[in-house]
Amino acid sequence: MSDTPMSNLAASFGARPARPPQLALRGIAVALAFFGWWLSFDLFRVAGGAVATNPLLAMQCGDDGAGPSACSAVISSPAGYILLGPGFRLPVSALGMAYFAFVGAWYLFVGPTSRRGVWWHALVLLVVGIGLTNSILLTRYMAVELKQWCIGCVAAHAANALIAAVTILSWPRRVKDRSAEPLHPTGSLACATLAAGAALFCLNFILAILLVTNSTAARTAQAYRAIVEDPQFAMWNYQRSPQVEIPLREDDPISGASDAVHTLVVFVDFQCTACREANRVVGDVLDRSPGALRVVYKHFPMDPLCNSAFKQGGHALACRAAYAAEAARAVGGSVSFNKMRKLLYERQERLAGMDFVKFAEEIGLSPPRFEEALQAAAARVAADVALGQELGIKTLPALYLDGRRLEHWRSAKTWDALLGRAASQPSE
Repeated sequence: MSDTPMSNLAASFGARPARPPQLALRGIAVALAFFGWWLSFDLFRVAGGAVATNPLLAMQCGDDGAGPSACSAVISSPAGYILLGPGFRLPVSALGMAYFAFVGAWYLFVGPTSRRGVWWHALVLLVVGIGLTNSILLTRYMAVELKQWCIGCVAAHAANALIAAVTILSWPRRVKDRSAEPLHPTGSLACATLAAGAALFCLNFILAILLVTNSTAARTAQAYRAIVEDPQFAMWNYQRSPQVEIPLREDDPISGASDAVHTLVVFVDFQCTACREANRVVGDVLDRSPGALRVVYKHFPMDPLCNSAFKQGGHALACRAAYAAEAARAVGGSVSFNKMRKLLYERQERLAGMDFVKFAEEIGLSPPRFEEALQAAAARVAADVALGQELGIKTLPALYLDGRRLEHWRSAKTWDALLGRAASQPSE
């Protein structure tokens, strides 16, 4: 029967006779490779701002990097990163992860070779030699250039040096009769192991790139949120928005003080999660600043049933929810509208299959009158939708404070700044 990669892998674990020193060296190399990978992985995490799980790093690398090992100074130094492109740096510890994974795979599946397989061992010795050279250069950089030591880095380089020593000690000795010596590894086993090691090398490297990319995206998003939630930025963005005329009906549903100095017009969709969040934020503003703001509600369901701006997709129940809210207004005015609005947002995730007539009963409306108003609600919603389309609304929620579009509405400090500014510029 011809050898297969799997049978050779199995044979490498026990079928092949091996001298005790070889088995010991093999086990030591696997343990060192795992230890080096673990250290490199934790150094990679620390470089990304995470807390080390390795006790050695956790003890030596403080959050501020000011401990005796000065981990942060070393990890964040120019030698601590590989430049893969403009503005994209990868911690050098990612290369360590990939390297130790490759070496560990070789010693796990193959280990020391026989004299007949010496060329395979020479190839591994070359790889380990390149790794050792890199370790020496990085250690020298810490000692000569930085004059600071990262204990985790030193431990990883020490593990690599020991792997190099094991690889040298594992060099197959000359034998008198090479033909009598078993061939280890076979070509198929060596190629399969090299392929597995290369795959692990690439997998570790690609995983590190993905993690860095995600971390960079998260930091960028955090920086963006810090900018848009800055009251000064919100004020600037609000003031540069064009003033628009939004016609209001006498019976439009409102909340807040009807005679307030400032008017906020909100175009809503009861299946829109951001609209639900805006509803909460605006409610907090009304509670915090009673009498300062009048909120007028308009419908703009993202549903092709009643909004031609959405040809497909969108929110399948948004138009019917808008009809229910409008029918509640027609029967009970703003008070009933606001009660229905509260119910619709509270049960937003469960609107499918809901009976809106029961909602009307729950808020104290007459079911027959509500059903009658429900039949006539479409025209009113259509008028609001047409107004929203005329204003060029593409995304929700759409908030207009005193005639200007308010894009950044989440921060309480932003509202305080905007309402304070608008106090000297009331709505026209």
